[in-house]
Amino acid sequence: MGQSEMPPATEGNPPPTGDATFGAAPRLPRGPNKLTAEEIAESQRVRLMNAMSELLAERGWAGVTIGELVSRASVSRSAFYDHFDDKLGCLLASYDFYSARLISDAAAALSRKGSADDIVLSALRAYFGSIQQCPTSARAYFVEMDSAGPEARRRRRDGAHVFAAMIAEQHRRILEASGSTSTPPFLAYFGIALALRELVRDELENDPEADLNDLVDDVHIWMMTMVRGSLDQ
Repeated sequence: MGQSEMPPATEGNPPPTGDATFGAAPRLPRGPNKLTAEEIAESQRVRLMNAMSELLAERGWAGVTIGELVSRASVSRSAFYDHFDDKLGCLLASYDFYSARLISDAAAALSRKGSADDIVLSALRAYFGSIQQCPTSARAYFVEMDSAGPEARRRRRDGAHVFAAMIAEQHRRILEASGSTSTPPFLAYFGIALALRELVRDELENDPEADLNDLVDDVHIWMMTMVRGSLDQ
């Protein structure tokens, strides 16, 4: 066993279950192995991010400690500091990983060919579907993350800007295909990104077991009102 690994979790210290965001976050094999230093480090980092997601969802930011993180991830405290300066650094890295996945899934759907209606509907299904597939991460990053302080809130704002820029670019492509050259101001896209985020947060705060896919039809109507308005200009 490497120096930065801990024994497998006991009954009182369950292993991280993971969700679709980080995968199963498998532990390294015990005893001698042929894994590279990079593979070992990646396994540890993924498990720590997965543990952050779980603990944040379960206990809120105040309930997350480095001791709990390393215990849940089954790595040593020194291994934690090999990857992150503090628990906020672990949170921000975990959020970045999660946010990139959501944006990638939505962008892939928006980049498909078809009518504007089909493209928007496909993107909404991808966005809400991705969130629904990762309930632990959804609770962590949509509901609990803001309590981690101003740096966490800034990172969430940055994520919304990136999401808005992606929507703006794909909307521009749809408009160009229709022969329209008029586009809304960036603030409109940023407002969409923030609104979608708040819709998800509201649903999960009201009902942790909510099916976010139920939002698709109503949001689709709203989004198409904006798209059609742009096409008419």
